[in-house]
Amino acid sequence: MKLFGHFIFISFGVLCILAHADTCVPVKYHSKVEEASTDNRIEMEVKTAWKENDFSKLDKLAAEYSSGQARTVSGNWKLGVFDTAVKNQLNIEWPSLWYVATLDSKKCKCSIPLAEKYDEADLRWEAIHKKILSWIQKYPDSKYAQICLAHYQSNRGWFYRGSGVSDEVPNHAWPKFREFINQSHQTLDSISWQGAPDPVWFSSMANIAISEQYSKEQLNSLLQRLYNEGSSYPDAYQIISLRFLPKWGGSYEELEKFAREAMKHAKDDEGAMLYARIYWSVDREIDGSIFMKTKANYPLVKKGFDDLLKKYPSYKNLNGKASFSCEVLDHPALQKTMKLLGNHVDRDSLKMGFDYCMRFLAEEPVYQ
Repeated sequence: MKLFGHFIFISFGVLCILAHADTCVPVKYHSKVEEASTDNRIEMEVKTAWKENDFSKLDKLAAEYSSGQARTVSGNWKLGVFDTAVKNQLNIEWPSLWYVATLDSKKCKCSIPLAEKYDEADLRWEAIHKKILSWIQKYPDSKYAQICLAHYQSNRGWFYRGSGVSDEVPNHAWPKFREFINQSHQTLDSISWQGAPDPVWFSSMANIAISEQYSKEQLNSLLQRLYNEGSSYPDAYQIISLRFLPKWGGSYEELEKFAREAMKHAKDDEGAMLYARIYWSVDREIDGSIFMKTKANYPLVKKGFDDLLKKYPSYKNLNGKASFSCEVLDHPALQKTMKLLGNHVDRDSLKMGFDYCMRFLAEEPVYQ
């Protein structure tokens, strides 16, 4: 490979820096298998501890991941992986035949339980409730046990509501939903902290902000506390960003304002990374190109992914960059990123579709 001036050539996982060197520095991109291995290990630890009522193990893991701020190979907090794994244990098994049938299952798989099965649901939910209460009784000083009680209450509320838009929720489901979301809110409010709250408390409150459709005043109050006390936990920002979507009563102007403000409170040099992560989360909730519908700034998103890849080189992050490059039709960026990905392209992660992106690359001239 020839080197010209001070350009940087990127090809198939090799980064060539040409300023004062005549060598190529290999860049190792971590695979999805590595990411999945970490996630699976944490999930298995959680499942085993929950099954065996090893509450001290869960408290120990929560403290470890919260204080150490350990990351996965793609830069996600292991605390987020752990907390999601715990929340997954706080759900009940529910046969598919016990959900309300929808006339058009392709339009809405709303997962709304049949009202005549509520008694059965209550029995199953109360079994989980009893287990959490035994955790709290055994370890009354455990803050994470209290957070898990709030998780359970939130999960139970959303179970009755289902996942569809509000118009598809039966009238009889709303009181159940509001009852348990209110309980979750009260549980989180009741936790007394010495110093800043646990990072997971902020992501939990972000879910409450969505569930209760916080007013602007309520949302601003939570945001100020997040900025002042929970600024280093990106998961909370990613969840709360969903509250600014129009379907939850927000606007794209408010979303952009929030993303810009979040940058100011990010840890160290991770401002652009957080901006990119926020829109990466939001992107999954919006049909079509995010840059056509929102106020997202592509150069800033691109910088965020470049910073992310420098710090956490993984194929997951590369696929994310490829998806955004395709959305905005940035041919040079997409071409370089697809070369780096090679046979690690995750077709499902390309929002506009693999074929669409490949057609775009074929139609545009390829610059060397």
